[in-house]
Amino acid sequence: MPESDKQTLSSWINTISSLAIKKYEADSEQIEFISGFFSDAIYEDLTSYEAGDLANMALKAWEFTASRRPGRPKVHLVDLDLEGNGAGKAITVLEFCTDDMPFLLESVMGELTERGYEVFLALHPVFLVERDAKGARRKLLGMENGNCVRESLIHIHIQRIIRRQERKSLRQEIENILNDVRTVVLDWKPMRDRLNHAISDYQTTPPPVPVDELAETIQFLQWLSDDNFLFLGIREFRIESDEEKGLFEEVRGSGLGILRDRRVKVLRRGRELVTITPEVREFLMQPSPLIIYKANVRANVHRRVHMDYIGIKQFDAEGGLTGELRIVGLFTASAYNRNVRSIPFLRRKADLVLRRGKFDRRSHSGRIITNILDSYPRDELFQIEVDLLFENVIGILQLSERPRVRLFIRRDRFDRFVSAIVFVPKDAYDTALRTKIGKLLSEAFDGTISAFYPNFPEGSLARVHFIVGRYQGETPTPDVSKLEQDIAEAARSWKDNLQYQLDLLGHEQTAQRYYDGFPTAYQNTF
Repeated sequence: MPESDKQTLSSWINTISSLAIKKYEADSEQIEFISGFFSDAIYEDLTSYEAGDLANMALKAWEFTASRRPGRPKVHLVDLDLEGNGAGKAITVLEFCTDDMPFLLESVMGELTERGYEVFLALHPVFLVERDAKGARRKLLGMENGNCVRESLIHIHIQRIIRRQERKSLRQEIENILNDVRTVVLDWKPMRDRLNHAISDYQTTPPPVPVDELAETIQFLQWLSDDNFLFLGIREFRIESDEEKGLFEEVRGSGLGILRDRRVKVLRRGRELVTITPEVREFLMQPSPLIIYKANVRANVHRRVHMDYIGIKQFDAEGGLTGELRIVGLFTASAYNRNVRSIPFLRRKADLVLRRGKFDRRSHSGRIITNILDSYPRDELFQIEVDLLFENVIGILQLSERPRVRLFIRRDRFDRFVSAIVFVPKDAYDTALRTKIGKLLSEAFDGTISAFYPNFPEGSLARVHFIVGRYQGETPTPDVSKLEQDIAEAARSWKDNLQYQLDLLGHEQTAQRYYDGFPTAYQNTF
């Protein structure tokens, strides 16, 4: 925050404090609380409130935090009627107090965003508090006492929630999120220790896989452990020796993080969440020691996205398959920001692509391909098979020589979604075109667009990565060339179509004269 903004905010806090003393007879500890309550606020967010409203809400927060059960979050939703010109005058305050820990604010904000609530004000002060055995506050900022605890107080304003059931649902979900955050934070070290134990097993008792693949797998798992992965849950599964039964059972007591709860499942078959699918069972029978793909469940800790699923095969001393160590979580920013060559597992894929195409990394084509791999949708790069990756990379390389509309399709190996990477002219790309393309893809693959990620690399083409979610039946096999033509037609502007029609009539030179001769309303109609 710039120094001038800090001074302005400090002055405004002094005004609020003075009014709290005058109007509410606030004592020195309450004034200290008010100062901390607004210390990290954005000044512009406070200017829509009267000082009296701000003093009142701060003192109500003081009362709210007077007691809290040790180790438990305290949550409430209260309505607030503002005297001044606040955000709509009638708002609902979501407020909770808990032990300070990572991921609190972003996890809760993800839920509010998903529910479509507009946030007018968000405050997140952290206090040192001394409490007695029953949770009653003894002293604020009790730094001299070893019993003091760092507490997060999060205070959020949203539009007034009228329906009782909606309020109950929101409060329950916020409590669930806070419990999940706490569980993940408490189990972070045990989860990392469990991964390191799996790495040690691979090193001391190597499984029956090629040496180069095993070495890359170990280095990738070590890379995960080195703060490149946010562990949200771990669970171990055992394969029964009776092959006829084909049983796949959870090892009781092995769950950590969100997978402590045995009811939590991260795989889907159709619309049903399950422990194992035939496709995962088939993977377990294959020689590869590792599987990386997207779970069917979205995280409610940190980022509200589908979790990354990493399955590590387990072997006995004789090299026999015994089960799977299942890890779910989120790749950290380093997995998306670093170049492919610095990430184990991905660098092996990059080397295989270059080797297959007989490209020297230092050559012109080799440098372009390296750039293509570095900018390739990273989640997609973790999941795609090398053969298909090679085909797609060569196709993208050709676009650098002759830009045009192109479509690259990958079916999820477990038939849960279709990944579609679309290249269209930048000057044609807008929300309307993205919507048209999404409609074409969802109809072609009998699914729904569950996510899209636009990107604007150098050159004349924009790239959009669509995820088409599928929930029932076999995935259709449309004519990709025809689908590509439909996208190209959707990407043509009105002027492009005018040129195309006149070209068909043999009047190639005429279009230039009439490009700007048709009003926008006419173009929208015809």
